[in-house]
Amino acid sequence: MGTPKALPVLPARVNRNVEQFLNLYGTELPFVRRSDLRRGAPVESVTVVDTQSFSTARGMRPETPVHFIDHHPLSRDLEANYTFTGDPVGAATTLLVEQIHAQQISIVPLQATLLLLGLGLSLMVALALRFAKVDAADLRRAAHATLSALSLIALALFLITS
Repeated sequence: MGTPKALPVLPARVNRNVEQFLNLYGTELPFVRRSDLRRGAPVESVTVVDTQSFSTARGMRPETPVHFIDHHPLSRDLEANYTFTGDPVGAATTLLVEQIHAQQISIVPLQATLLLLGLGLSLMVALALRFAKVDAADLRRAAHATLSALSLIALALFLITS
């Protein structure tokens, strides 16, 4: 999953709903923008979620380990320092929540809310596309996130303001 000193780096562009959520709650979450990464600070490893491509970040070396977590089948050749974890579930968020659950990592209500929003957005996209790719594992993990520490107030405020 990650280490306590890991930094979650946002992609250059995020979906409108994510941007709105970050505008409301971003100061309470540890996300950083790529431009905020310190020059010269070494990057020990990278985890890429929900995609199998990325641009190198400041501080990466050619041998920096890169781990992909994706709910789509592996679609690229992996370099020697690359690894892949995946399962054909409806959302990459499901894979993250499964790792959080398996490692018994405690999450705060806002983190649980963000994870549930990730699952909910995947469900909305699946329904809109009539592509029923959200499965029982997604719903189980949504239930786990909800029971873990869901902040209903944050969810309601976000949904009302969206």
